[in-house]
Amino acid sequence: RARAEELLKQAVAEDPEFASGYMHLAHAIRNQMRPSSDFLPFAERAFKLSETTGERERYFIQGSYYTMIGQQDRAISSYGALVRLYPDHFWGVNNLSNLYYRKGEIERTVEYYARRADLRPNDFLANFRAWESADQARDTARSARYLERARRLVTAEDYELHPSEVVTLEFAPARESRRQGDLPAVLREIRGLEQTYPSRTADARNALAQHVSILYFQLGMLRAAREWIE
Repeated sequence: RARAEELLKQAVAEDPEFASGYMHLAHAIRNQMRPSSDFLPFAERAFKLSETTGERERYFIQGSYYTMIGQQDRAISSYGALVRLYPDHFWGVNNLSNLYYRKGEIERTVEYYARRADLRPNDFLANFRAWESADQARDTARSARYLERARRLVTAEDYELHPSEVVTLEFAPARESRRQGDLPAVLREIRGLEQTYPSRTADARNALAQHVSILYFQLGMLRAAREWIE
């Protein structure tokens, strides 16, 4: 990100009217978790120049700017216009999904997480999020679709980089059995996964212990839940 910042600063120095360059520079700085005073001047410059750009560029800049200054509804309006005109604009769809998630609009979150996953069908995390949101919303058709795809995409690298997400996928059958009231099946799933605990990495063990303790608590098996919490 620091390297991207350096390159983008060079780009806008060479072309002071490069609206998207200023906005991408603002994003690069913001993504480093730096204060708004560091990135907002570049975002404001991009916003002022956005009226001279085409629709695709303008709506993305405006959506980004409104997000950065905390005007979520305006950001949603701008990104919404962008993806209506350009349904394949990944970052428009991605940013809309995140905005709806923050607002707690579950149905819209599920919809846009699914659209994001369909734009990147080989992206494990995108498909995991699509499954997770659909599962929480009890959208069974979408849940099944993205669960299957996310499982197919898991690699050894994902076990290292995204252990919590991979473990959560492994508990999907136990969660479904609990919803159906099939307690023996839940216990079989739990006990099978418990056996894998010693071979896991530290982060994966933590995730596994959390899921096991929650399920035991939901089953009323408080002593077992307490043991896993400890």
